[in-house]
Amino acid sequence: MVSIGLRALVLLVPLAAGWIGVKSAIALVSRPAGRFAFSMWMAGLIVVSFGASLGVQRIMRQLAPLAMLFKRRGDDCTAGDPGCCGNGRSDEGG
Repeated sequence: MVSIGLRALVLLVPLAAGWIGVKSAIALVSRPAGRFAFSMWMAGLIVVSFGASLGVQRIMRQLAPLAMLFKRRGDDCTAGDPGCCGNGRSDEGG
């Protein structure tokens, strides 16, 4: 469960950072009147969202190996794989 939670954080926190960045930019810079100005304003919001998401994602990516450490044996095994049934045995030769 911890592994799934960490992987969810790695995905959702950058998404939230982009959303918060856009909301902050909208509060700082009001919507312009002209068509060209509006297009540039929207492009700026996209850049802000992308930058915030990318910056936070680089930090959150460091949690991905930690999620793998918390993963239990057999979490992502398929039923047809005899060597991955969570019982500690492998049917491979030997």
